[in-house]
Amino acid sequence: MIKDFNLEVTPEEPLKDIIKFNSKEVLEQYKKDVSIYKSFESILRAYIDALIDKAVKEGKLDKNVAETQSRTKTPESFEGKINRDDKRLKYSNPLKEVTDLVGVKILLTSIKDSQIVYEILRAELREQIDEENSIDKTQELREQRKFGYLGKHLVISYSPKMLNIVSKQDLDINEEKLEGLKAEIQIKTLLQHVWAEVEHKARYKAGEELSADKKRYFDRLAALIEVADDLFKDLIDESERINQEAQAIITQEQEKSQFFEKNENQSLEKKEKIKSASLDSTTVLLFLKNERVKEKFKKLENIDLMILCDEEPISVSAKFIQLLHCVKLDYTKDLNLLLEDKSLREILHRYAAYRDKYKTGKSILQKLNVLQILIYAKANKEQKEEIKSKKLIHERMMQILDSEDTK
Repeated sequence: MIKDFNLEVTPEEPLKDIIKFNSKEVLEQYKKDVSIYKSFESILRAYIDALIDKAVKEGKLDKNVAETQSRTKTPESFEGKINRDDKRLKYSNPLKEVTDLVGVKILLTSIKDSQIVYEILRAELREQIDEENSIDKTQELREQRKFGYLGKHLVISYSPKMLNIVSKQDLDINEEKLEGLKAEIQIKTLLQHVWAEVEHKARYKAGEELSADKKRYFDRLAALIEVADDLFKDLIDESERINQEAQAIITQEQEKSQFFEKNENQSLEKKEKIKSASLDSTTVLLFLKNERVKEKFKKLENIDLMILCDEEPISVSAKFIQLLHCVKLDYTKDLNLLLEDKSLREILHRYAAYRDKYKTGKSILQKLNVLQILIYAKANKEQKEEIKSKKLIHERMMQILDSEDTK
């Protein structure tokens, strides 16, 4: 598929002044083959997306931390590249030597995530990597003690294994035509991506050499971008440390809570000494995911009520945290007591039965809805007024709970 376009030269001609390819012929060939490159783009992007999805399922990456973008270079862009003064004497066969005719960008939220994806791709595509043309800008700049764009680039060749996740029926070309094609994969953080776009437009597309002052401004901006990425990494690392600590506390708390349920003769003083996690959006999510907590929700079910115990909320709103603090619920142990309170459980069951009058079947509630009902049922008169004024719970829910049928 890829042809050689070397021109005949005579010994008398100085090699440095010779263009070694016919740009018109090269461009015409690329126009004929561009659909093949586009097929390769689709295959490679699907392959990378599958690797990222696998990493998410294995817990190596969080969901939605990666975004992939791809493109096949347009004939116009390709023509512009091979006819640039700095490229015309460099290439002898542009279709083989230009390695970014197909390009994929993977944008990550943090340096840590970008490193994980980079290592996954290096491991999965180790036999397809063109090491000579693959660049780690991070290492390069650190060795030079400079600031600037810190993305990682991998130049890779097509491999038949990429088709394992793409239906061959979706391909309208002969698989053999994909052999020998190369692509550039860029792995970078969102901040690095923004920096690269700004720098490229200002530095390389302006068509003029930047002054020393402007170069200095760019270097200062590059330093700020790098510092921001590092600080963001530190923030994520600290958040993960806090989350792991909170998860360990919740797990231990639930184990001890279960022990005290089985040994009711244990003193209240010992129960109160159980270490507990302070409540915020993250710890509430961790609390709801705990298997023993799910069992407590399961015990609240009855003939009128089904709770979606295994369905996890995506997030916990600031309003819900406000609701907790309004009723002086500050720790995970307070939520334990809420779920174990028999009088509150009766109100929850009456609420479910009341709702059942207006529809067939059981009331089906999410865990956060159950907590809202129990919290409102626990609140005193003043607290209920505050909840209403701040609209911390759905109005219809409060109306039902305030009705005579649920009291």
